[in-house]
Amino acid sequence: MSFQKESKNVVLLEDQPRYIRMLSNIVLSLGYTPIHSENRQDFLELVSKTNYFAFILDNLVPYDKEHKNPKPNIGLSLSRYFLKTEPGLKVALHTSDEKNADIERHITRGLVYIKKPASIEEITKFLS
Repeated sequence: MSFQKESKNVVLLEDQPRYIRMLSNIVLSLGYTPIHSENRQDFLELVSKTNYFAFILDNLVPYDKEHKNPKPNIGLSLSRYFLKTEPGLKVALHTSDEKNADIERHITRGLVYIKKPASIEEITKFLS
């Protein structure tokens, strides 16, 4: 569907169960509704059917349902597209990747970098 400032939905792109649980618990505790996907394909399907307030994206996830091996820079490529097409959308890259020039370029466009594992304070600041 689309970005809605009033929505309480936070879409998570994460393939590791421990981070899915952790992020979901934090997002719920802050009064938002976590909706998660484990690969790029599922993420895009969710986004097409759901109104959302924010995205928290891992950078290294599978591309689609058939290929289970994670691919690099999935989160960055999605953030590039959505930051350009959805003004006001909050997008965070929750990753174990160190900051690099590509991540820095996205930060100047509105991306929020959160090193894994995120703290409740970092997610609170991101969503406020």
